[in-house]
Amino acid sequence: MEITKQQTPGAWIVGVTGRLDASTADALDRELADVVRAGARRVQLDASGVDFLSSAGIRILIKSGKDLKAIGGLLEIVNPSDAVYRVLELSGLLDALNVRASSSDEPSSAPEEAAAPEAVTLEAEGCKVIVTPLPGSGGFRCRLVGRPGDLAEGRLSADALTTLPAGVEDLVVGIGALGDDPRGAGARCGEILAAGGAAIHQPSGKASAPDYLLAAGAFVPQVQALYALACRGAFSHALTFERADPEATLSLAGLTAAALSAVGADAVAVLIIAESAGLVGASMKQSPTEPGDGAFFDFPGIRRRVSFTPDVIWPRSLALVVGVAARKPDGALDAFLRPIGDDCADLHAHYHAAAFAYRAMPVTLSAAETAVGRLFDVGGPDGALHLLRDDRGSAGAGDSRFVRGAAWIAPITACETEAPGKEGPA
Repeated sequence: MEITKQQTPGAWIVGVTGRLDASTADALDRELADVVRAGARRVQLDASGVDFLSSAGIRILIKSGKDLKAIGGLLEIVNPSDAVYRVLELSGLLDALNVRASSSDEPSSAPEEAAAPEAVTLEAEGCKVIVTPLPGSGGFRCRLVGRPGDLAEGRLSADALTTLPAGVEDLVVGIGALGDDPRGAGARCGEILAAGGAAIHQPSGKASAPDYLLAAGAFVPQVQALYALACRGAFSHALTFERADPEATLSLAGLTAAALSAVGADAVAVLIIAESAGLVGASMKQSPTEPGDGAFFDFPGIRRRVSFTPDVIWPRSLALVVGVAARKPDGALDAFLRPIGDDCADLHAHYHAAAFAYRAMPVTLSAAETAVGRLFDVGGPDGALHLLRDDRGSAGAGDSRFVRGAAWIAPITACETEAPGKEGPA
């Protein structure tokens, strides 16, 4: 079997010649997955050269059709050979597989486009960014929990843990552990992030596998935080981005700048779900509550306390990124944020990310909690880390970068400083 691929303005055309059977079906499956990863949402499979179609081949066609439909896309079988048409007709699959005699015919159904009459299109780093206002007046109130300076000075203890909810209206990023009981949580403290009713924890110590809790019914996940940015509210804008240049990727700093510009606020809460071109950051090897010799980040002790990515990790994955960003922050918020990006010296942020196995994203925007929930349809995260920029010149990994994705953003309308060791909802 031979497979060809061609990108046209209206669709990707995948041509197949030869037998489509058990020995070749997996190869077609991989090629179709590759064009979807490349951004295809309408795919025309030219079957004029297929001289035999077995049930194994039909299975791949049905699977690919369902996968594309799930993300708002469309698979069409065009120019079918007599052998293909006869098998699909007898199987009752002509309509299900959108079989058409010619690739120039109008499709029986087309991918849905996002209705965005007020959408604004921006350009950033070779990517097209579309910003759409959401209904209502979105905004987040932010609790500044704990004292970040205590981490640097090595003065954090389990007594400082604060119980925070992680429901569908909550966005949390910081250091802590999962659960509603602070007892025993101190030794497991590591990176935490929560959004859309999902809370994720990257434990420190030997338990390297990330854990998570999902909201369900009346159950609301709880996190125990040593210090955190804990926001509650509703998003005001949705943002999608796609590379205009085939080789372009969008940096975390560039995406942050676009989010701040879109909202027109000095500080924003941000939730991103995007295909990763590589993440850069660090994670805790030792809980900050464990006794140490001096300041937490002092050398050489930092080697056993923190693990830094020597290069980009988790490329070609789907990343969930949660955080708060600001342009020239002042006051108490400044202590929770760090500068990001060489070309964006006035930007500061605090982001955590979790990486998931890749799956194609829908072409239409859904509610943030729905998009987050879909990440867990086939399993939990592979890992989580605090995103940082590696500025070691040519030896450094640079910034985290993304291929395409979506973000939900809203202005921070108020910040409230809170002493550590409290409980209760935001």
